[in-house]
Amino acid sequence: DPGAAQLIGRQAPIALRPDAPDRIQALVPPDPVTLRRQVSGDVTALFLALSVLALLIGAVAITNATLVSVMERRSEIGLRRALGAKKSHIWLQFCTESAGIGTGAAIIGLSISVIGVSIACAINHLVLTLNPSVLLAAPLIGLTTGALSGVLPATRAARTPPSISLQA
Repeated sequence: DPGAAQLIGRQAPIALRPDAPDRIQALVPPDPVTLRRQVSGDVTALFLALSVLALLIGAVAITNATLVSVMERRSEIGLRRALGAKKSHIWLQFCTESAGIGTGAAIIGLSISVIGVSIACAINHLVLTLNPSVLLAAPLIGLTTGALSGVLPATRAARTPPSISLQA
């Protein structure tokens, strides 16, 4: 019977060798509930690790895109500085842009994920359950990641003197 492995594992040595049951060792499979919890925990840890890796790759991509944007917009930065924009204004502009990129990417990724999970649930005739905290946390994580990814490019843009920026 399902679930009887533990009981049989304890009784088998006595039934097979009543004179010396300690000389027989019965190895039984783990309890199905325990095994399911272990597998579920391992899968959750794997998905968490993959999510962190994807987040780091996204942060590097945002930083790279913002650095390219700073290099291409040197004349704009120089013009804004020459017209009186402070370093903090330039810094805030690029941090805000990268935060917007991170938020947009998080919303797009979340939407694709929800659609994918919905399709998988429909195909397998499962009930879709979504944790609202995850739905709210994803854009906030994207916003934070984007803003932090824009700090280095924004600092480089803000430190660029107007005279260098206006040169071709």
